[in-house]
Amino acid sequence: MPLEVPLTDLSPPTPCTRTFNLQGRAEAVDAVAAAGIDVMLTVGNHMKDCWSGCSGNAVLLDTLARLDAAGIVHVGAGENVVSARAGAAIERDGVRFAFLAYDIIAPYYAATATSPGTAPLDLSTLGGDVAAAATQAEHVIVGFNWGIEYTSDPTSRQREAAGIAIAAGASLVIGNHPHWVQAVEVTDRSPLDGTSGGHGVIAYSLGNFIFDQSWSVPTTQSMVIEVGFTADRVIGFRLRPVVIRGTSDVNRGLYRPEFVDPAVEGAPIMERVWQAPDRLPAR
Repeated sequence: MPLEVPLTDLSPPTPCTRTFNLQGRAEAVDAVAAAGIDVMLTVGNHMKDCWSGCSGNAVLLDTLARLDAAGIVHVGAGENVVSARAGAAIERDGVRFAFLAYDIIAPYYAATATSPGTAPLDLSTLGGDVAAAATQAEHVIVGFNWGIEYTSDPTSRQREAAGIAIAAGASLVIGNHPHWVQAVEVTDRSPLDGTSGGHGVIAYSLGNFIFDQSWSVPTTQSMVIEVGFTADRVIGFRLRPVVIRGTSDVNRGLYRPEFVDPAVEGAPIMERVWQAPDRLPAR
């Protein structure tokens, strides 16, 4: 799951007078663990946000330490650029998965050789990162914080990065940041062992999930992608539309994501997602 903000008690939540508090409380880490989330992509463009007088490096490192203590694997941020770019692997039901994540939006929060931060995207090294991760797992999943806010279509750079990742052997690419759902694309996955590579899946933006952007319909619409894997290939995927509740008198302030019927309340979400690939130029 992508993480947009630090989860820490080192400073009060960061106020943004026009929009949102862009910092979460430390106890949210326990909630994440209780929800059964195994991996966090710590590449949100607010990962080092904190109030005046507080250290962005400190809140980022505190967040990573809290995730470690809760047993939650994280990728996309670290003490330096090497650790930020490093992948992490887990095994589930006999299948090994490796994860990588990168941020395009906030270069001012990028890790360097000597300072903490998020993993900056470098198209010249992305393919090598994915290929290296593929030696540790049957499937590589790459997350990106990218794109233009409040738009339905991925940018050319999103498509280029996704194409590089899939060509290097990634099975799944997932994106965050536009706050709207975007296209889902299925493309050929490169073979890793000389056999057929099967297919790779790219979800350019899953939309918001737990967020209080209640001022427009598209920012309250989201989706969860469920992907099936064997050790050899992606065997299929399903999109489940989500609506963020929190604007009614009953649920006001909760901003709780709820699955909705794809043929009824979720139909507009699904229609937007399935129409989007038709606007993509051919690869």
